[in-house]
Amino acid sequence: MRKITLPQNHPNNCLKLLGPNVDRGVRDYSYFTKVAESLSMYFDGIPVSFEENLIDLQGASIFQKLTWQACRKIPIGETRSYKWLAVKIGIPSGARAVGQAMAKNQLPIIVPCHRILGIKGQLVGFGGKAKQTRMKHKLLELESTMRTRKGLEV
Repeated sequence: MRKITLPQNHPNNCLKLLGPNVDRGVRDYSYFTKVAESLSMYFDGIPVSFEENLIDLQGASIFQKLTWQACRKIPIGETRSYKWLAVKIGIPSGARAVGQAMAKNQLPIIVPCHRILGIKGQLVGFGGKAKQTRMKHKLLELESTMRTRKGLEV
């Protein structure tokens, strides 16, 4: 899956957005149905693993891919720091670079960048704006209730 805005008001607009990749495309809407169902369950407070959701990382750097893949492994309702993520991918001094990679994440929730906090546990990133930081807080609150429902320690 890549970032793209569908549907469009005309099929030709969709084809333009898809570009040259459309020739290799397969019309299989079941994938999007699964993603939509998973997202719906997530927002209903039901723990969902997005690990099975395939994402297209074409165009991402190797560093971004490593960062996003490591981020996807953080369990629901848990948080880590940018520093922790940098160490996890083998670049201990790369916390700022990790932040830049997370800022380019086009699939929040599936690549759960909201689980990444500042070194002292503060809500940072997510665009750095108050509105986005509130969204990060809300997603973490939602995941906290999911963990409680599953009987996990919060």
